[in-house]
Amino acid sequence: CVELLCQWMQGVDDLYVANKKGHHAAHLAGSAPVLQTLYENGADLWVNDPKERSPLFFASFHGRADCVAFLLEIGPGAGRKLDSLQAGDFQGDSPLHAACLCGRLQCVGLLLYFLRNIPNKRGLSPQQLAETAGHAQVAAYVGEIERQRAAMGDAPSDQVFGTSFASLSAIMLYYGSRWTKLYDGDQDCCYFYDNVT
Repeated sequence: CVELLCQWMQGVDDLYVANKKGHHAAHLAGSAPVLQTLYENGADLWVNDPKERSPLFFASFHGRADCVAFLLEIGPGAGRKLDSLQAGDFQGDSPLHAACLCGRLQCVGLLLYFLRNIPNKRGLSPQQLAETAGHAQVAAYVGEIERQRAAMGDAPSDQVFGTSFASLSAIMLYYGSRWTKLYDGDQDCCYFYDNVT
């Protein structure tokens, strides 16, 4: 449907028609193929709503991991500065803040490849928001990635994660998480399997 609508548009300006809340089509896209269609037809996928929230923020908030992966793939790859990905809304909340607050583990895993655990205008980090909202696993994951970064002397993300972003996103989207919790019957215990390595 989106492809057909794009074919019948008068011009690229039609992609920026906002609804009553000031949201554009890119903010409301429910899947990566919709975002890709908008992108291929000339839409700027980094346009902000009146509260300065980007489509990446919306995708992170709503747990649309495939949209997050697509936006992160075209963002830094297209020369977009990481500062613009980290940019916060009117409260200073970044897409990582939104994903942590809502407990979106897949989105958090993808966002952490590029974004850092920095505080918003109220002084709350994404990890603290996850803890406050009761998402202990998300908070622990953010904390572990930050500890690894600190231990490795701020090494590049491919070294911290042990893989490229393309591989990480493929695994995250396929398995739902980098880590799978399994049970070992011989040892009568649970363990975590790293799907990437």
